[in-house]
Amino acid sequence: MKKTERIALARIFTDLIKADSVIDAHEMEWFAAIKERYNITKEEEAEASKQTFAGAVSTLATADKKDRDMFLNDFDDLALSDGFCAKQEALLMIALYYALTDDYIDTSEVISIESPLIHIEDTQIIYIESRKDERYNEEIEKDYRQISKEIKVSGFSFVYIPYIIEHYKNTPFPLFQQIVSFLAPHLAEDIVADLIQHLTTMSTPEFCKDQLCNKLGMSSLRETNPSLLIKVGDTFANEKLFTNFLKIEIHDTVLQTVQKFLDRFMEMQSSDTIVIKNIEESAGQFLYHGFYKQLFDIYLLRSSIRSTVLVDPYKESITLPELHTPINGLHRREKALYTLFLIESAHGGVNFNYPESSNQINAYNKRMKQIQEKYNIIYEWFGGESGKAPNLEQPEIRRPMISCIKRCINKIDDILHHADDYTVIKNSFGHFCINLEEDLLFIIDSKTGEKTPLFHSEFYKKLMQG
Repeated sequence: MKKTERIALARIFTDLIKADSVIDAHEMEWFAAIKERYNITKEEEAEASKQTFAGAVSTLATADKKDRDMFLNDFDDLALSDGFCAKQEALLMIALYYALTDDYIDTSEVISIESPLIHIEDTQIIYIESRKDERYNEEIEKDYRQISKEIKVSGFSFVYIPYIIEHYKNTPFPLFQQIVSFLAPHLAEDIVADLIQHLTTMSTPEFCKDQLCNKLGMSSLRETNPSLLIKVGDTFANEKLFTNFLKIEIHDTVLQTVQKFLDRFMEMQSSDTIVIKNIEESAGQFLYHGFYKQLFDIYLLRSSIRSTVLVDPYKESITLPELHTPINGLHRREKALYTLFLIESAHGGVNFNYPESSNQINAYNKRMKQIQEKYNIIYEWFGGESGKAPNLEQPEIRRPMISCIKRCINKIDDILHHADDYTVIKNSFGHFCINLEEDLLFIIDSKTGEKTPLFHSEFYKKLMQG
């Protein structure tokens, strides 16, 4: 057996023992015996404490079927070694079952993220997708009552984003505004209005990408098929708290996928008592519990966020929507330059280096002319006067602008995830660029006035045409 597998086993055995918050003598005896059988050393135990639950599961998923079946049998024996399988143990066990059995190994994933500041409940089954799937959404709308009821009687709650958003839409705007201002008194009125706009128009794909990926760090969900997402507990790794999730892709119907999960989960449960929450909204009330609260809190979360960037040349602004804040301190010329760098970074960045060889001067002049022409166009779109854009070829003009951009990003580095990715850097080729993924960049489209991906916009097409 590989060392990496022994480390992964130690990680999972430890998590299962700790899951019910009770450690008894039988479990310690069992753990000592299993360590001896797998030859797990003290050093490997220490290494296991630094690994996430998802990392351990991923390692074991590469083993052959015979070994995976053996691992699952041992996990099952440990979970029942004290004669009782608590809910937290059952959640971990079902994650292991889906991630390591042949029927589901290719369509399931365990995800571990460093725990956010908000509390995420264990009892939610969330429907997610990175692109809207008409078939499954129609199924959910048609079978919502049955899906929701079956989930509820098993002690979970079903989270379907369009229905959550419908509740927000049905809240009278003045009441919604009062509630948001009460819950987040630090927000300015225009930011409150923007937040309400987001909460009342959000789709499941937007929730998946903007909130789960960008804010909570579930980057693997950027391109996900329609799936169910279930929290399966919290674990410590490398002295940090991590939250673990199980993602199950939907292949039959949504209802059948839900039923298979619930049947398996209930088989693992030893308790004969299930707590069913039954809080419903009524007229004049705003739900602030469960997922309603979580979604609201995620929107207000401002700690280490992987935010998108929204360029609005018509309002002369560049904002970070998930932070509900503009990049303050930039003047028109810096905003235009920042936008130029966002665009040119997709093509390798901007090279301002003057050539050492006279043979390269013509190519340099041609390149600088093209860059300046693009900058002139962007500067005018930001409201600048035609023919008055700063000359980027002059270092004494260009350098203070780049320094200004860096200072403005540095002011918010405590609330940006990898703030260095948002600032201007000089890469190993000597090119100036901004290291942000293209799918984080958006612009207000000139035709529709709607937020659209930067590189699919009319703005970009016209710029490339010159």
